[in-house]
Amino acid sequence: MTAISYSKRLTTGCPRPSLHGVLPRSFPRHVTIRRHLVRFNAISPSLDKLDGLLHQSHGSKTASREKEAVSLVRELVESGELKAFGQGRQVPKRSYTIEELRLNKINTKDFLAPEDTTLDDVRTKLQLSAAAGLLAGFVTHAVDTFYLVQTIIFLGIILTADQVANAGGLEALVVDSAARVLNSTYHERVAKHEAGHLLIAYLLGLLPKGYTLSSWEAFMENRRLNFQAGTTFCDSEFQEEIAQGKLSSSSLDVYACVALAGVATEWLRYGRAEGGLSDIMQLDNLMRA
Repeated sequence: MTAISYSKRLTTGCPRPSLHGVLPRSFPRHVTIRRHLVRFNAISPSLDKLDGLLHQSHGSKTASREKEAVSLVRELVESGELKAFGQGRQVPKRSYTIEELRLNKINTKDFLAPEDTTLDDVRTKLQLSAAAGLLAGFVTHAVDTFYLVQTIIFLGIILTADQVANAGGLEALVVDSAARVLNSTYHERVAKHEAGHLLIAYLLGLLPKGYTLSSWEAFMENRRLNFQAGTTFCDSEFQEEIAQGKLSSSSLDVYACVALAGVATEWLRYGRAEGGLSDIMQLDNLMRA
């Protein structure tokens, strides 16, 4: 299973490439094959079965359920019951110079080096609010010096422990949740980013498995803090190619398109990308391997 994620904050080290893109392993809400994706007015028993397999494809049953789901999808495509799956066509590959990109008004920094300014701004506001609260308490004598120092040390220990144990997961959960309150477009941006991953994967024949749209949702699904918003896929065949060291060019093409789909969606919609740095880093690691 691969997961392509929005946030850049929980990626540490250089994990083995997977469609987790740049992705954390998580078991998010399963993807439902909706009515508008099929030719008939009523959902067939086969599509109900597919939804069930996607819902069950985690834990000890991950590999077997994923293979069953992929096999069933191929049958549905052949019968014409499942529309558009794997019908996307990639444009011919070619190298572009920096000058060509600039002529087409494409700033490579905005596209390939996303900066999460929204979360950075929210984090700064939370830090300033906490500092202002402690300072106000100290000035008004509601907080004495000993308590102030004790609080600062305690917060420092908590944040350090979170970085060591959860790769900053607790901090990311707080900041992500606050961003949804303080920034009116943040939730929409994350949703569009993940929708880009999901849509391109579907069109290129990589079966979407599930998704989460917030750190809180990922935490509730996994009961662990080192997870983030992301999309997962039934990619056991891709993982087998990686394990055998025989990654085909067609698989690499699909991986690259899906990995960059979230960033591309943000760039097309907003003119720049904020999420997806981890997607780009894992793709880069794969290219270097």
